[in-house]
Amino acid sequence: MALLSWAMSEKFLLIFDVAIKLIALVLDLPVWYAPEK
Repeated sequence: MALLSWAMSEKFLLIFDVAIKLIALVLDLPVWYAPEK
């Protein structure tokens, strides 16, 4: 049960990270790619 929970949280974090990057690209706000901009 603990392993399943860990796997789910890992997958969720990965999806969340990808979603944040996609949103940033769509809004043209590459904050972590070009912080000097």
